[in-house]
Amino acid sequence: MKSQITLGILGLFVGISAVLSGLAMIIAPDGSLLGMEVAMLGHSPFDSYLVPGLILAVVVGGTALAAGIGHARRRGSAYMTSLVAGALLAGWVLVQVLLVRDLHWLQGVYLVVGLGQVMLAATVLGRAAPQPDDHRARLFLTHNTIALVGLSTKETAFSKTVGDMLTKQGHRVIAVNPRRASRGEPGVVGHVGEIPTPPSAVLIMTAPEQAMDIVNDCIAAKVETIWFHHGTGDGSGTPEAAEKARAGGIEVIEGLCPMMFMEPDVWLHKAHKTMRYAH
Repeated sequence: MKSQITLGILGLFVGISAVLSGLAMIIAPDGSLLGMEVAMLGHSPFDSYLVPGLILAVVVGGTALAAGIGHARRRGSAYMTSLVAGALLAGWVLVQVLLVRDLHWLQGVYLVVGLGQVMLAATVLGRAAPQPDDHRARLFLTHNTIALVGLSTKETAFSKTVGDMLTKQGHRVIAVNPRRASRGEPGVVGHVGEIPTPPSAVLIMTAPEQAMDIVNDCIAAKVETIWFHHGTGDGSGTPEAAEKARAGGIEVIEGLCPMMFMEPDVWLHKAHKTMRYAH
């Protein structure tokens, strides 16, 4: 509660002051309303304060106000907004210092405020309460054998990254990929039902249009748990496929990426998990 109040106050303070200062630059691009001179922009790509004013008012001020209002309404996503707002504020100040080649004491204050927002919001997000799918995801990763539908051999494919990580952590990964199976690649099957001993856990990393057919295969094979991978974009599942799986007695995990729960704890995937749970 204290962190929410603090971040809310900081967000509103920064937002209001940034919007007002930005508007002053827009109204008077020569900086006269704020007692600034155009000569101060000599080392920057700007010849007036119009564009900097727009950035300050809309980007920095708008994001800070969104964070402040979000905290006032006790929205969980406000912490992530505060994190972004603080980073934007700190970045704005640092860019100013680099371009103008001077540091005013007021800029130092705002830099501290921005960094404070980032640190406080990150601390709260780091303590985010576990979600129901956390437990299911961790149980999924206790299975020795996992069938990965859509496993690719391309180095740039994320399915290969996930498959390699699962293998490194001691899992036996069964590749399920119709195209690879049609080429006769050893150890690759075209469908879950073709696995001699159907696994209890199936990770799906395909286009969502294929989800329903894969679910039907899993139901026929009496799979216990399926995980519709969701990184960026639409993910590998659909609401209809998930509903069909549950109706068929299969436990479903969706909206998450396995890399969020595997070691080593890569900061990028940890941040991804935090952002999903912040909304």
